[in-house]
Amino acid sequence: MHTLQKLLITRLIKSNGIPYSVLTRDYDSEDNIAFHLKQLISKGLVEKLGEKYFLTVVGINTLATFQKTDLQDNAFKMFFVGFVCECEDSFLIKPHENAKKVFYNLPSGSPLFGESLEEALSRTFREETDIHLPFDDFEFDSIHLKTVKTTAGEVLFDDAFGVYKVTVTSIQKDNMSLKKGCVWMPKAEILNLNNKHPEIDMCMLGQKWEPYSVYDVICDYVL
Repeated sequence: MHTLQKLLITRLIKSNGIPYSVLTRDYDSEDNIAFHLKQLISKGLVEKLGEKYFLTVVGINTLATFQKTDLQDNAFKMFFVGFVCECEDSFLIKPHENAKKVFYNLPSGSPLFGESLEEALSRTFREETDIHLPFDDFEFDSIHLKTVKTTAGEVLFDDAFGVYKVTVTSIQKDNMSLKKGCVWMPKAEILNLNNKHPEIDMCMLGQKWEPYSVYDVICDYVL
């Protein structure tokens, strides 16, 4: 999105429903400001009601794509939900083989825009296991701020990660169809895994568990 279009959107966020003279203040025809305003209207981001301009719902959604202070297209920290899923001393583990060394973490997914956490938990679990569990079956465990970096110090991922615990019966386990590469693994085997993310030790094995943790992980992806 053009910088001037971002500027118009941020001005409407601060004061929605303003006349053209206020919205375009400090800019003139040489900046082609009228063109950019028409572009926002044609895209459904801004609407004109009477003599005033208003930001639409679609326009508000664009605020998740750039910084409001400097208008830069910076990436935002992502939020994921992950699961400690247990059945008879075995846990669901997610091996990732798209790295120079296989690494392991919790099955997880990201809530969709506008989706409630309750819906996201059940949907993400169903996408991994092909069975539905209601929100009440999930117990909040902890929150993790996790930055994944290469050995050269480059940031690959920067996530906020909410972990939830869920216990399933042997019948539910037998009815699962693991869709995205998860495997069942006994606790003794998990203990000896190499390249596992810290939340596995914390949340599955109870090592140095805290309700809130911040840490870096080194992992060289094959990109």
